[in-house]
Amino acid sequence: MIADSPPGTAAVENDLPERYGETMKNVASTETGSVTGFGEALEAAEKLTSDEQETLIDILNRRLADRRGSELAKDIQEAQQELQSGGCGPATADEVINEILS
Repeated sequence: MIADSPPGTAAVENDLPERYGETMKNVASTETGSVTGFGEALEAAEKLTSDEQETLIDILNRRLADRRGSELAKDIQEAQQELQSGGCGPATADEVINEILS
């Protein structure tokens, strides 16, 4: 728990592993391969100034958006390859829904 936490935040912080499971206990650094406890990452972020925290949030949001964009581009490429190989074909929304429901 972070010292001098605002009232009511300790319960939320202590509840993180329970609410989000074991995967949220660790934050992996893909650049260094090191693993830092989620609580330690929160404590480190808490020590930053407000401006630094906002910058950190902006960086994380951009990285998440980049990751989502890369995943979407990969999905599109796979779908195009499947279409070209004859694995699927054009369909209307009604046809797709009927196939899902059948």
